[in-house]
Amino acid sequence: MAAAARYARRALRRERIFEDRKNPLEIFDETELRRKYRFPSWTILQLTDVLEQSIAHHSRRSAAVPALLQVCLTLRYLASGSFQDAVGEHLGLHQTTGRPTYL
Repeated sequence: MAAAARYARRALRRERIFEDRKNPLEIFDETELRRKYRFPSWTILQLTDVLEQSIAHHSRRSAAVPALLQVCLTLRYLASGSFQDAVGEHLGLHQTTGRPTYL
């Protein structure tokens, strides 16, 4: 009986849909990167290399935000001062995902 109840709950559960996350270093040219993040691509990569061990999520969850996107999200927030710009504009993250990722 318990197995039937678990199966029924799974059947009613809504399927999770993940939006593709975009890599800003592939999307924007150097001029756009400097305008949006105030840093060139090589500096963003260098920051990511330095911080990756500290900020990487050691999780088996498929939705963990990679270190590069965490750095880009933080730099975008610091450059614009607007959380909505940082998350919604181009990184493909939901607002609730972006909020805890600031360094």
